[in-house]
Amino acid sequence: MISDRPAVMDASSIINIIASGRAEELLALVSNQILICTYVREKECLYLRSEDGTSVEAIGLEKWIEAGILQDCVLTLSEEEQFLIYASQVDDGEAMSLAIASMRGLTLITDDRKAQRLATLDGISVLSTPQIVYAWAATQNQAPVAEVLRAIEVRAKFRPSLDHPLSAWWLAARDH
Repeated sequence: MISDRPAVMDASSIINIIASGRAEELLALVSNQILICTYVREKECLYLRSEDGTSVEAIGLEKWIEAGILQDCVLTLSEEEQFLIYASQVDDGEAMSLAIASMRGLTLITDDRKAQRLATLDGISVLSTPQIVYAWAATQNQAPVAEVLRAIEVRAKFRPSLDHPLSAWWLAARDH
């Protein structure tokens, strides 16, 4: 496991991981328990680009919840108070995920740079899509890794920023 504690995912990270086509494998490496805020599931994780990138399709996180891969959660009263603090700095989904991670001592999985910065400042452990895919890639041949990276780029329109520590690895592995 990458994280020794339960984790909470925001919308960007869930969309990126599902876009990979290998979500179950990737998430199995993260933690024994991965939460998603009901708001994020119902309002933000709705669509993903098709494999050819020309249309969108529904994500349908219910199947991931029914399979026990993700667990729905709602904010407690104290988390709602913490959410209000974060909401002045990031979007609602990131703010809710930050509040849950902060109050429950969870790892936050996000690709939002501002949310990552806030989490780090508040002592919250953070994981990103590149870190998760990198850990998975260590157990794979190069062909499926390149395929997963390209799928994330096409279907989720995500690529790590050039200053991300795994950016050079991502580009090299994708183009191999």
